Amino acid sequence: HEAYPDRFFAVKILPRGPKRDNPRLARNLENEASIAATLGEHPCLVRVLAAGQADGEHYMAMDYIAGDRLDKRIKNAGKMPENEVLLMALRVLAGLTHIYNRGFLYRDLKPGNIMISDTEGAYLYDFGICMSVEEALEEPAEDIVAGTPLYFPPERITGDGETAASEIYSLGMVMYHAMTGRSYFSARELDSLSRNDVRPMLLTARNKMDGISPDVAAVIEKMIQRDIAKRFQTFQDVERDIVRLLWLRLRRGSGKLLQGAEEQWQ
Repeated sequence: HEAYPDRFFAVKILPRGPKRDNPRLARNLENEASIAATLGEHPCLVRVLAAGQADGEHYMAMDYIAGDRLDKRIKNAGKMPENEVLLMALRVLAGLTHIYNRGFLYRDLKPGNIMISDTEGAYLYDFGICMSVEEALEEPAEDIVAGTPLYFPPERITGDGETAASEIYSLGMVMYHAMTGRSYFSARELDSLSRNDVRPMLLTARNKMDGISPDVAAVIEKMIQRDIAKRFQTFQDVERDIVRLLWLRLRRGSGKLLQGAEEQWQ
C-alpha cells in the first residue's frame, strides 16, 4: 500500500470457484469490515485497514501478524504451558472487553480465530458473526447455528440469549484445548448435548481436568459451567482470578529462585 510502503498486510478475499460471485458472502465480508471499523483500534485486535472491491475481487485488508494461529500452535506443540495460556487469555479478555464496551459480543472464539504474535502475544481477528449486545441477549434458537460447536455456549442452541458470560464460556473451552491438546467434548458428547442429554458426561466430567493444575482447573471449571448463572459474569472477574493465579505462581517461583541462590552462596 502506497501509504505504508514498508509494511506487509493480510488480505481476506472470497473463496475461489462459484462462491467467488456469491452475493451473500460478499455482504458478509462487507459487514465484517463495517463491524471492524466500528470496533476501532485495540492492541489485542487485528486492525482492519481497508475493504472494498477491486478488479472484480471483494477484499478486506488487515495488519499482518507475524506468528501462528493458535490451532496450528496446539497441533505442533501437542499442548501449551499453562502460564503461556493464562497470558494469552489475558490478552483475549482485553480484546473481548473492548468489543463489549463498543456494544458487541465477539461470538466466535476458537483456536483458529486467535493469532499468536512472536513478540506481542494473542490477537483476535475475524469479526464476521459479531452481534450487538442487545441482539445477542434476545437471539432466538435457530436450526442453523453460527460458530463452532466445540466452543460456543449452550445458550446459543437453546436460544436463551447470550451475555459476557457466554464469551467467558467459549474462552474457557479454548484455554482447556490449548492446555490439554484436546477439545473438552467429544463428537458423541456434543451430539448428546444437542439433545439436552447430559448423562454421558456425568461419568467423565470429574476426570476431564486431569493433567491441569488444580488452581487453573478451578478457574476453567467456573468459566465453562453449563448454567450461565454459575459462571463468571464479567470479563473483569476472570481477569482478576487469572492475574491472582499468575501472581501467586510468580511469588512461588521467585521463592524457589531465592532459596536456590542462598544455598549456592552457603
